[in-house]
Amino acid sequence: MFTVLGWGSNQHAQLGIGYTEEGGVIKPQVIHDLQDNEIEDISNGDRHSLFLSRTGKVYSCGDNEWGQLGQDRSLSHPDNLADKEYFQFLHVDERSISGK
Repeated sequence: MFTVLGWGSNQHAQLGIGYTEEGGVIKPQVIHDLQDNEIEDISNGDRHSLFLSRTGKVYSCGDNEWGQLGQDRSLSHPDNLADKEYFQFLHVDERSISGK
């Protein structure tokens, strides 16, 4: 079983653990909605987070003011984008960017 932990600023529920009273989390918290997934990569912005599973599913949570979640609303817990047919994911590695 894989466990994903989150801590730090959480004013916009970007940690995926729901909203917290203090707006931040000092001690690592388990992101329960991701426990049954093998999360391979995590990316985050100032107000949102994206999680990529080993099977290619993408989950997002946090603020969606500019559509950065790929959802139609802000989310306090990770939600799967798998049903969104308009996504095409490309693998980009360091060699692709640097030209080496």
